[in-house]
Amino acid sequence: MKRSVIRHGPATLIVSLPSKWAKERGLSPGSEVDVEPQGNKLIITTEEGMVTHELHLDVSTLSPFMITRLLARSYQKGYDLMHLHYTDRESMHTIREKTTELLGFDIVEEDKNNCTIQALAKSINIDFDNALRRSFYRVLENARICQEAYEKNDTEALEGIWESDLDVNKMTYFCLRTLAKGMVSGHEVFVLYHLIETLEDLGDEIKKLARDLVKSKLKNSFVEKKLKIMVELTENVINFFYSPKKEGAVKVFDLVAELNSLEDLPKNISKELLAAVIHLHRIADYLYVYAGMRLDTIKELKSEVKA
Repeated sequence: MKRSVIRHGPATLIVSLPSKWAKERGLSPGSEVDVEPQGNKLIITTEEGMVTHELHLDVSTLSPFMITRLLARSYQKGYDLMHLHYTDRESMHTIREKTTELLGFDIVEEDKNNCTIQALAKSINIDFDNALRRSFYRVLENARICQEAYEKNDTEALEGIWESDLDVNKMTYFCLRTLAKGMVSGHEVFVLYHLIETLEDLGDEIKKLARDLVKSKLKNSFVEKKLKIMVELTENVINFFYSPKKEGAVKVFDLVAELNSLEDLPKNISKELLAAVIHLHRIADYLYVYAGMRLDTIKELKSEVKA
C-alpha cells in the first residue's frame, strides 16, 4: 500500500494512516501512536483497539509437565486470556505455580474445576532490551554460582540455582511474547526468537548441571576446570553478542572447543559427574549458537563491494 508524503509547514512531512486500519483500532484525532524508525522502515504501533486473543482448553488429561509447557507456550504466543478446565487439585497447583513465571499475568477467576488467567495490563514497565540483558546476566550469575559453589562444596547455593532460574524463565518468556506480539520488528526477528529460546534452554541446562553436582560426593579437578571455562565462555559470549568483534568471536570458538574437549577425562568417574560433563557439553553447544548467529554483524569482516 503506497501513500503520498504531504508537506505541512516549512519542515514537517505528513503521511496519512490507512482508514480501515485506523477505524479497527478506534483511532481518532488526538489519539497517540508509537513511531519507531528502523532503517528505511517506519514502524507505527498503537495499543488502541488491540484484539484480545483467548484460549479455551480442557487440560484434565495432561500431565503437570505438559500443563507447564502449554502455559509457557500460550503466553509466548501472545494469548491474553486462558480459560482452563481441570479435574484435580494437582493440576490447579501446577497452574498456580507456573502463572508466577508469566510476567503481567494472574489468575482472575477460579473454582473447583476451572480458572481464567489474564493479562492484567496492556504493557509492562520493562522493555525488550532490558529484559534480554537481565536474562543474559542472570544466566551468567547462575554459571558463576555453580562454579564457586562446587569449589566450596556449597550444596545450598547449588540448589538455589533452581529458584534463580525462574528469573531467566520470566525474562525470556516475556521477550518471546514481545516478539510474537509484533512489538519488535526487523528482518532478524526470527533469529532473535531462536537465540532467546536457546538462552532459556541454556538456563535450564545450568540448573540441571547444578543438580548433578549436588548429587556428586567427591570433587573432581577435571570438572572444576571445565566449570571455570564455562563461566569464561558465558562472559565472552555476552560481550560478543553486544559488541561483535572478530577477536571476541575467535575467543568464543576457542573456549567452546576447550569446554567440549575430553582430554584428561578421568577413567573412573561417577555417573553423577559424567552427567555433569554431558551438561557442560550441551552448554557449550548452546553458547556456540550465539557466536555463529552473530558472525555477520562483525564490522571488521565487512568490506565494500565494488561494482
